[in-house]
Order: sequence, then C-alpha cells, then structure tokens
Amino acid sequence: MRLLTWNILHGGGPRRIPEIALSILGHTPDVVVLTEFRPGRGGQIRGVLSDHGLGHQLASVTPERANGLLIASRWPLAALSIAPPTPELTPKWLATDVLTPSGPVALLGVHIPDDSRPTAKAVFWRRVVEVGREWSGRAAIIAGDLNTGRHRVDEEGSTFGCTTAMGELWTAGFRDTYRERHPEGRDTSWTSHEERGFRVDAVWASPALAAAVVLATYSQEERIARTSDHAPLVVEWGDFRTNFDSKCKNPVENCQKTLF
Repeated sequence: MRLLTWNILHGGGPRRIPEIALSILGHTPDVVVLTEFRPGRGGQIRGVLSDHGLGHQLASVTPERANGLLIASRWPLAALSIAPPTPELTPKWLATDVLTPSGPVALLGVHIPDDSRPTAKAVFWRRVVEVGREWSGRAAIIAGDLNTGRHRVDEEGSTFGCTTAMGELWTAGFRDTYRERHPEGRDTSWTSHEERGFRVDAVWASPALAAAVVLATYSQEERIARTSDHAPLVVEWGDFRTNFDSKCKNPVENCQKTLF
C-alpha cells in the first residue's frame, strides 16, 4: 500500500490544478490524502484521480471557498462517524476505513490549526490523541498537515506548540513513519516567507503498521516548482496484518509547548 499526503495550497488554481493532478499520479499512490482541498476547484482533480483508478473518494463537508480534505483510494472507503474536535473544525477532519486487500485500515485525515490559533490547535490535538488511543489496537493511519514537529529537529528553533500532545500519540503506540525511516533526517515539507524550513506534514502509523513501512519520503520537486508551498509525503507499506489487538492505556496530558 502506497499513500500520498499533500497540502495543495488553497485548492490549487487554473495553472496549478493540472500540475497537482499530474504530480499525484506520478507518485502512483493507492491512497491520497489532500489538505487544503476546495470542492469548488477540486472537481478536475477528483475526475483525473478517478479516471486513473482512485475512484473511491470522500471529501469533508466544506464551504465552496474554504479549505477542506479529500481522501481518494483504489479500494472502497467506509466513512467512520468519529466526532471532530469541534463543529467548527469539521472541514479539517475526515475519517474512513480503507478496505484494502489485506483488510481494513482506519485512516484519519487531518489539517491541524497552526500556532496562530493555539486553543484550536490544542483542542484538535487532544482529539487526535483520543482517536489514536482508540485505534492503537488496529491497523490505523493518521495523515495530513499536523502543523507540529519536534523542536530543533523538525524546525530550526522551538516555535512549535503541542509537542507534548504529539508525544502522547507516540506513547499510544503510533509512530512517525518518516522519523522511523530517517532518524537523523532533516527534510522540509513547508517553507515560510522568511525561507525557514519546517517539517509539518506527516503520516503516523499504529503498531500494526509501523513496522511494515518500507518507504517514507518527501518529494521536493513540487515545492521547488511552486506547484504548492508544501512537499508531498509518500509512504509505502509492505506486508501488514490488520488484526493487531494490543491496547495502550495512558492518560492524555494537556497540550504544552515542551519537547517530548
């Protein structure tokens, strides 16, 4: 199974939408999680993906000119009724079972608010950790733009909030697929206007899937070409099982600005 997650920057535009669609297809994913997807602009992307085998699709309920999420898959999707952090954050939250040939994989697509909205970010992260704890005993993935990383590792300084919440997700058994494959990696997935690099886009996998990751890499070509201001992340799994049944029960701590 190969998954691509990508923040496509305000849904794309007349020039960028064809480039976005072609870039996605070039990475030959089985599952796609797009953040900052806009339904008003996204019909062409959805159509191209469907024409190339990614016809099982689910989009968040989003006002036409607002950013939301799209999940597209080669395999059937079964939407999961899992409450978002708040009603206002519903467009940034999308949960489904992906019915892969190896069995169902729970997938949560997220676009976590950045540190300009600290309260919303903290509330969102607490809900992500709650779901991670609920899903720790099955094959599950949390993917998207997390707007969070480790201080002085995924950023030059220590500006990220909610690193403790990210640590709680790790304690629940989930693993950052890129970090597992690249312990010393310093890839950038988004660059600020000041040309400061941050790794904010990520895919976290439950214990049932973490050990089966064979590839986790960012494609910088799209970011350098300004197809988006984010780099897509591609993660691939080899053989995995979907009947993992161990549980991890740890209290969820409040989100704080500390390094876990």
